[in-house]
Amino acid sequence: NQRESWENSSPEKTMGKTGSDLLKAGSHSQTESIKEKFGRCGILAWLEQAVLQNASDIFLSVGEPPTLKVFGGFKRLGDEPLTSEGLLQVINAILSDIQKKQFQEGREVDMAIEVESLSRFRANIFKTRGNTSIALRPIPTKTIPTIDELGLPPVLHNLTRLSRGLILITGPTGNGKSTTLASFIDE
Repeated sequence: NQRESWENSSPEKTMGKTGSDLLKAGSHSQTESIKEKFGRCGILAWLEQAVLQNASDIFLSVGEPPTLKVFGGFKRLGDEPLTSEGLLQVINAILSDIQKKQFQEGREVDMAIEVESLSRFRANIFKTRGNTSIALRPIPTKTIPTIDELGLPPVLHNLTRLSRGLILITGPTGNGKSTTLASFIDE
């Protein structure tokens, strides 16, 4: 039972400052760094691949191999499906004590993770169909692209100068709504 595994896991081995504390991978807790924890459970390699391949999302689910969403398509990282024990190791590596308690109580957890010299990531840990899953999204640390760099119509420059009105930016997840808004605000 996954809940029993949670309750019986050793806090000394799995706890550290993560999640809302945003521990950077170069710094050390009393026992080990984020990069060491992430490397041991496998998530570091998946995060590195996501950044290298410009993935918009990383999906970790029991019974499926780690999967990247790259330019709208899905790309598996190997053929070996994640086990509940393997996913539990990942969760123990990234969640703080408070977040673990919140998750054990049946709630999902939203958080940010920063791996120094790699990227920041938004993470959502949730239960679906009785299994635990994790969705991660890299947050690029580069500068905000301009309207022109995004290839948007030049008329949008005029919209950013209007003092009144409503602009709606809609579309599916991972298609640039937030980036477009950021470029408007930055203009």
